[in-house]
Amino acid sequence: MFRRDASRSGRSNVERPAKLAPAWIFETGGEIWSSPAIDRNGTVYVGSSDGFLYAIRSTGELEWRFGTRAPIYASPAVTDDGRVYVASIDGNLYALERGQRVWNVPLGNCAFSSPLIDANGIVYLGSMSRRLFAIRSNGMTLWTFSADGGVNSSPALSDSGELYVGADDQRILVLGRDGSLLGFRATQGPVRGSPAVSPDGTVFIGSADGKLYALAGNSSPGWSTSIGGSIESSPAVLADGAIIFGADDGYVRSVERDGEIRWAIKTAGAVRSSPAVSANGVVFVGSSDGRLYSLTSDGEYADSFATNGPVDSSPALGPNGEVVVGSRDGRVYAFR
Repeated sequence: MFRRDASRSGRSNVERPAKLAPAWIFETGGEIWSSPAIDRNGTVYVGSSDGFLYAIRSTGELEWRFGTRAPIYASPAVTDDGRVYVASIDGNLYALERGQRVWNVPLGNCAFSSPLIDANGIVYLGSMSRRLFAIRSNGMTLWTFSADGGVNSSPALSDSGELYVGADDQRILVLGRDGSLLGFRATQGPVRGSPAVSPDGTVFIGSADGKLYALAGNSSPGWSTSIGGSIESSPAVLADGAIIFGADDGYVRSVERDGEIRWAIKTAGAVRSSPAVSANGVVFVGSSDGRLYSLTSDGEYADSFATNGPVDSSPALGPNGEVVVGSRDGRVYAFR
């Protein structure tokens, strides 16, 4: 799923060299903002603004596609048994099996949020209807939580069972698995990135107010670090607790668990792509300058690849170390 796991760590368990050697390129009929999800067989699932969700074999050939009535900007999520969940701007969450619709649930408005699937098969996602949904695998809605603004953020789940999600009402919300509000952290701007939960339970998330926030618990204020550029990139959390994220000022930054900046590296465009980190510490992230970058764990440039459009899609790392990302040039790029 988006950011790999329920904690939205952005961290792979597969080692990967920094070199970006193209393996294949797949063309869709519209810009790609959606971030790919990759299943255990290497099949890539990604949405396009042409309104289709694509399933692409590990060789770069189309397996199937499913059409909605509007662009797909959210990332899909795939279960172990191959069911695919994806939200569309047409205002529906779709459940698919082998490219066929099983059911769809109306969300009341368009959805940019990427689904989270928990261990019980419950699907959580937000909508511009100002609600967070919990939906059973049979398509029945378990509960909804009403916020005071649209929920573009993709929820994250802690090991202790709390749901964290940002909202346009300038809050980071903390919910129980039953949909009850446990607490919140006020910010000074909309919160549209996904939270990331670290191994020690600390939650990190950026805001349009230009700050990265850390929450140590349901009601703990934690700390915040001012960056200076709106943050829509979702952070990756490393095993040692460091956080890596992008910002609209064009920088990719690594921050210590106490908020101190470890390193910062500049791209030539806003970084709304969320970084993916390999098991050996290589960082992959896109930029609106049209490039996918690979960076060392020390914040040095390792390699880059130029596409023909901004790369706001977030890269995903597959089971064999492949890196896959979409571009607003309408293409999906895979590197080995």
